[in-house]
Amino acid sequence: MSEGKNRKIEVTLAGDAVQDGRVSVSLFAKTLQSIQEVVFQIAGSRLKREMKGPVPAVIRKACELFLVRTEPGSLSAILELPEKETSLFQDEPDFSEHVIEDTRKVIEAFSEVDEARLQETLPQPSLRRRIVNHIRAIAPSDGSDYRLSFRFNGGPPKVLIRPSKESLYRLAPIPDSYEKIEEPTLKFVEAKGMAQMENGDIKKWVETYEVSELDLDPDHVWRPSKIRAKGKLFHLAHPIACVIEKQDDLLFSEDANLGIIAYGDSREEVIREFSEEFAVLWDVIAQEEDNLLTQDALSLKRKLIKLVRKVEAHGDKEGAGDQRGIN
Repeated sequence: MSEGKNRKIEVTLAGDAVQDGRVSVSLFAKTLQSIQEVVFQIAGSRLKREMKGPVPAVIRKACELFLVRTEPGSLSAILELPEKETSLFQDEPDFSEHVIEDTRKVIEAFSEVDEARLQETLPQPSLRRRIVNHIRAIAPSDGSDYRLSFRFNGGPPKVLIRPSKESLYRLAPIPDSYEKIEEPTLKFVEAKGMAQMENGDIKKWVETYEVSELDLDPDHVWRPSKIRAKGKLFHLAHPIACVIEKQDDLLFSEDANLGIIAYGDSREEVIREFSEEFAVLWDVIAQEEDNLLTQDALSLKRKLIKLVRKVEAHGDKEGAGDQRGIN
């Protein structure tokens, strides 16, 4: 690996989730995978490319990150670009070094909710929304048992903070050309009644005392009994209700039970983002050993295993979220 400047990212995990330099594989892997994806997407932005499929070889060759070492204490991972190619202008930044610098700007703009700086670095709206979503997925929220910080090329560390929902919408707005989709005829209600409980979950709904309509004003709803993403088809034990709402010109769907939030400029894009996030949770949480998970992650693993009845291989492993024809 090169010892040249402008080619390193130091990622530090700290807090209750990190004990004596030990951290769950799922949290560590998800963090590093998301950082790599952000770097690839920013490289695509510099090349004016929309990257929804496999990463082009030219970008992977220039911007793939390598874990070169970890530091003791609160876990610090040193990520580095490949060796810089020899040229007549060795002191001039190359393409991949520009990408790392853009990554620093993007993470700082995200934490500081600086819409202007983020838009200047990432002018393409759809790609900007995608990158914001990747960073949001690893940014600790209030009450998280870990902290995450970055240091670029030996500079001062920058703590990654997840902004509020309203701030996230400002960072990744939908263009003015967005066309509003028709409202559904379905209604959403809150019910009070009697139920049989088992391990904290409703086993059987026995009697309903009161029903009141919720004023959600959704633009649409998705109730999948199957979810397809990343080469897998998940058969659910029961359909889940994904309300797709519109706020500040943004469509989004949030499942607080699973900790998923997905957003986009169309119903289809929200569904794709939700499905891809679901598949990631299955891979890094549901498939992990119990003793490597935090208590929150272990609780989520139990919910996922209870929800997913069967998993089948399905199609392209790089594909994500196209749900047409499966329900």
